[in-house]
Amino acid sequence: MAQRRSEGCLTVLVSATYAPFLKPARHRFLFDEVIGTRVEVRDGRVTGRGPGKVVTGAERSIVS
Repeated sequence: MAQRRSEGCLTVLVSATYAPFLKPARHRFLFDEVIGTRVEVRDGRVTGRGPGKVVTGAERSIVS
């Protein structure tokens, strides 16, 4: 990753993991950004609820 960063590339970790749990990986592996599944957090605890509809199956495909 250091080589890519020196070339001016942005390093991004994309995962289905809940976004709050990706923060340690961002710092440990030096990603510029992390993108994960959004989830509601209240008083520092994950509630298990998300901000909208759960996308599954064919809906998960990227549309260009």
